[in-house]
Amino acid sequence: MRLLLSGVVLTLTTISASADASIERLKQLSLAMNAMMTETIVREVPEARDYIPTVKWNDEINKAAGCTLAAYEDRLGKDAVETMLSNMEALTARDDLNFEQFGEEAQKIFPIESGVQDAVESSCGMGKAMTASMMSDPNFPKFSQFMMKAMSEQ
Repeated sequence: MRLLLSGVVLTLTTISASADASIERLKQLSLAMNAMMTETIVREVPEARDYIPTVKWNDEINKAAGCTLAAYEDRLGKDAVETMLSNMEALTARDDLNFEQFGEEAQKIFPIESGVQDAVESSCGMGKAMTASMMSDPNFPKFSQFMMKAMSEQ
């Protein structure tokens, strides 16, 4: 019985460590993509640099990230999650994209149907949590005003 219990504890610890590693990987990739998006904006609109809000990874985002990874794994399998993370890594290695191209390439990261993506976002709220973090940055209102002005001048 002790041996069985020890095996269960070891398995749960391994699963937890694996999940934590995946969340950390997603965190690093999400922050890298956010920085990449910022740089693409600044390349096109240098004056925007002073206004760009940042996303600060917090407990709400961390919880949503864990939920998101688990939901994708449940619905699509571990290989699909690995493909998504690998695609994110490949995108963050690029420095040749303008803002529009970055958006197009970011849409290709997820090897899933938009309905599944929408369902996972609805139940886990990672995008919502990241947006809330960005909106809490004091620069967010200035950035919104700046971008609306810049777009109206084009």
